[in-house]
Amino acid sequence: MEKLSLADEEGAEGAEGTEVQQPEPVHTETEEELAARLEEEARIAEIENKRLKIVIVSSEVAPWSKSGGLADVAEKLSIALSRRGHR
Repeated sequence: MEKLSLADEEGAEGAEGTEVQQPEPVHTETEEELAARLEEEARIAEIENKRLKIVIVSSEVAPWSKSGGLADVAEKLSIALSRRGHR
């Protein structure tokens, strides 16, 4: 970014040492860059929108048949997958 001093400008009395930052020029995308970016965004959206129907089968079911931590894992896994949009 280029810095300008107000003291350098005409009519800037008493503003010595005050600096104004000029914004950098804005980069405009070419058609090829825009097409590539939109294609990448569409690919990512397609991946994110793939939802799966998942069946979790376990030999333990809380609270009826629970001897280790498998029932707890199956329960928490189903909750986590549901939050991510899977069924």
